[in-house]
Amino acid sequence: MNTTSAIVSQSKETVETVPVVSTSKKVDAKRVKELFCSFIDGETNYSLEQYKKFVVNAYKESIKKKKGSSKDGVVVEKRPPTKYNIFVKEEMAKLRLEDPKIEFKELMKLAANTWNKNKELLASEEVSKKKE
Repeated sequence: MNTTSAIVSQSKETVETVPVVSTSKKVDAKRVKELFCSFIDGETNYSLEQYKKFVVNAYKESIKKKKGSSKDGVVVEKRPPTKYNIFVKEEMAKLRLEDPKIEFKELMKLAANTWNKNKELLASEEVSKKKE
């Protein structure tokens, strides 16, 4: 956080300052405004400190990346799992049934080794088919 402060209000008796937040992230002002408005109730009177908290929270929420979205906030479809992903998931389930106490790291090693063996078998079968 930058130690530089901006003057918020100035009177003869007091000068109130608020720290300026230095950030390189671009924030959508409309999104901040929408979030800020969602935090406040039109019937309630708030103090300046409460308003500050609402603005800060709205800002923080607006810079959070939404799950499943790109940098621009556009929702991105999740791609389907690969054959390897599907195989490993199924193979780990089988191995877990055989030995429930086995560690995750070991499960992954065994599943990957099985995948590699199957891949080699498939490759050798394809070569033999091409020769025929």
